[in-house]
Amino acid sequence: MIRRNRILIAITRAERGGAPKHVVDLIIGLREKYELCLAIGEEGYVVDEVRKAGVPVHIIPSLQRNISPLKDLRAIYSFSKLVKSFQPDLIHGHTFKAGMVSRLAGALNRVPVVYTPHGWSFMDRAPKVWQIAAPPIEWFLGLLTRKVICVSEDEYNLAVKRGVISATKLTVIHNGIGDDPHRARPGAHGDPTQIIMVARFAPPKAYGLLIRTVAGLEIPFKLLLVGEGPLEQEAKNLVLQLGLSDRVHFLGTRADIPQLLAQSHIMVLSTNWEGLPIILLEGMRAGLPIVATDVGGNREVIRDGETGLLVPAGSIEALRSALHKLIVSPPLREAMGKAGRLRYEKHFMLERQMQKTIALYESILNNESSK
Repeated sequence: MIRRNRILIAITRAERGGAPKHVVDLIIGLREKYELCLAIGEEGYVVDEVRKAGVPVHIIPSLQRNISPLKDLRAIYSFSKLVKSFQPDLIHGHTFKAGMVSRLAGALNRVPVVYTPHGWSFMDRAPKVWQIAAPPIEWFLGLLTRKVICVSEDEYNLAVKRGVISATKLTVIHNGIGDDPHRARPGAHGDPTQIIMVARFAPPKAYGLLIRTVAGLEIPFKLLLVGEGPLEQEAKNLVLQLGLSDRVHFLGTRADIPQLLAQSHIMVLSTNWEGLPIILLEGMRAGLPIVATDVGGNREVIRDGETGLLVPAGSIEALRSALHKLIVSPPLREAMGKAGRLRYEKHFMLERQMQKTIALYESILNNESSK
């Protein structure tokens, strides 16, 4: 029997979210072609889905998001042991910490590594400490990287601008997602109009700004907030303070996102920085008009005035105006939703992402075999 090439895929967190969902889709799409193994820092959604797909999972408890020199050294040691036992032909690390551990372990074991940051940690509007500390770290790790997959042109351009890695090592592969039968009816008259945001309750997502924005809307609406995270209680307290408990609803982590989108009229994403959010693709797939901040890869997904409305990050006035414009105009919502669905079909189907990823893998693997 011919041995299939082995790919070791790594990510830090197992929670529901954009990068974890990307990894699940990637593994399911690659499992017939390659022999795969997943390294991850915890149990959770990703692990459950990958095990269901019949792919082995290796939990590395020391692989955590927060910087901790001792735990990080343990993670590198554990990951290196896994590399020696699994003997991958290629390693693909996702997000900063798993990407760091993957590249260091890959260099120690002479295995080529591909890295997908899913949004650089030094992006505009990121914490100042990361804008200062992350570029030199990424520059060093870039020396150990065979290829970096940027999920957006913005991510590519920022890497080149900051000089963190040679442009010859960068490539852009936009995120893609599989289709789903659930469709929204954004042009239907809501009673009231339902707005939805799906994101982790963390600083980049600017939930507080969104809550303050809708507090100033003087027309009926219902806002669904889907997700969990360290700032969830703070957001709930703000809703109580502003007297919005009857209009803003916290749904926690949900497995029925396509159904929730299909029941909504507008998607909103008020984030301060992004790579290329998968949730925007899910919104377009459902046929929803989208109001999003003009950051990162958002502008590569949303066509302003055609599939949704882009607003400056941090602007309550602009965000409120955009939401008001869509709430009062069902025909505009319908037109933008249809345009978004067509854009998803043309540019963001999962098959496109998989074809480009496999082509990249094969170019590296063929180069290795010819040495």
